[in-house]
Amino acid sequence: MERVISPPSSLQVSTQEQASPTSSESPPRRTRSLRDIYEEMEEVTQRIGNNPSMFKEFKNERFKNAMTQEFEMTDIGLMSYYLGIESQVIKDVGEKVDPTSFKSLVESLRLKHTTMTLYFQDWSGGPNATVVPITGLPGHLWSFHSFGTVFCTDDPITEGLDGKSAEIARAQGMYVTSALDGSNTHVVISVVFTNKEYNGSTLEIQGASRQFDKVREVSVVAGTGKFRYARGYVTFETVYLDMSIAYSVIQCNVTVKHY
Repeated sequence: MERVISPPSSLQVSTQEQASPTSSESPPRRTRSLRDIYEEMEEVTQRIGNNPSMFKEFKNERFKNAMTQEFEMTDIGLMSYYLGIESQVIKDVGEKVDPTSFKSLVESLRLKHTTMTLYFQDWSGGPNATVVPITGLPGHLWSFHSFGTVFCTDDPITEGLDGKSAEIARAQGMYVTSALDGSNTHVVISVVFTNKEYNGSTLEIQGASRQFDKVREVSVVAGTGKFRYARGYVTFETVYLDMSIAYSVIQCNVTVKHY
């Protein structure tokens, strides 16, 4: 962290001229402004650069006296004070910051980009149904095509198209047929991971799904665990359908950024 360092009171520099002396007094000694000192410092640097041997004499009394006489400075300590600020700050930072902790902190603040493909094993009928209607308009058939119908879902999610492939998550939430003509379903789903890599983490999917389109895009609005602060989108596509047993497989392509 950058520190603001004020010069010690003994090193304050006045920008005003001293009062005019009387004839019996010695000639006035002009005080230096910070601007003057900075300009002189640049000149000193150039002179030292042309004469490397002066580096060895920098701390010697001879060099101090030479600079005092050359630049009319009452105390060269002010120049060395400002010259030392940068190295002092760097030294302090180096002593207080643990490189491993710093790298870990930077990595934790960097957005990660994750893509994955999931397969929802969806059963909308039969004794082992994973999607069921729970309410709807009185006197109307409760179906995906009927406005106001609410479905609850708990689909197993597998890593492959085959229903016998490894289960890695569950899709738990609700679908609501939210368009009067039944064309849109409002999706509110948590993808709850159960595999070793993301166990306990979730992705929150929410938005309108145009259920009659071949590919439906819905927002990822949040996440937990490995997907904290997730933002992105998913696309749903029905890749297998068997109406005779009310079974379908929905491919879900996930694209998210998260910490």
